[in-house]
Amino acid sequence: MKKRSGLTLIELLIVISVLSILLAMLLPNFNDVRKQARDRRRKADVRAIQQALELYRSNQTPQSYPTGSLPNSGSIWTEGGVVYMKKMPEDPLYDINNAQYYYRYTQVASDTYFLGACLENIADNDIAPSPAAGWGTCESSDGNATPLFYYMTEP
Repeated sequence: MKKRSGLTLIELLIVISVLSILLAMLLPNFNDVRKQARDRRRKADVRAIQQALELYRSNQTPQSYPTGSLPNSGSIWTEGGVVYMKKMPEDPLYDINNAQYYYRYTQVASDTYFLGACLENIADNDIAPSPAAGWGTCESSDGNATPLFYYMTEP
C-alpha cells in the first residue's frame, strides 16, 4: 500500500476557510487599536502645545496668549529669539487635502483659549462638542458629522 503525504483539496479548503474567519474577526480589532493609538498621540500633542502656550504666555508683558493662529505643522515656533517648539506636531492623519485632521487653536480672550483636535474613536471618554465657532465638524468613520473633538483650555 502506498503511503500518501500532503493535504487533500478538501482539507486545504477547510484550513483556508478557518483562517479567513479568524482574520475577519481580528481585523476590526486591529483597526480600533490603531485609532486609539492615533488618538493618544493627538492628546499628547495637544498637551505639548499647551505647555508651549504657557511658556509663551509667561514670556509676554502683559501676560497673554498668541493672537491668530499657531505656526504650521512641522515648522518651528520661535518668537523674539525664544524657541517655544522645535517642531510643531502634525496630526497622525494630516493631509493637506483633508481639512479635518489638524490641531485647532482659538484665542477667546487674552487669558483664555481653546486648543484641540478631532478624535477617531467614538467611544473615547474625552469627546466633546466643538467649543468654538469655525472649528467645523469631525466626521466619524461612518461619514456622519459627530462631536468627536478633544480640546483643552488654559490650565
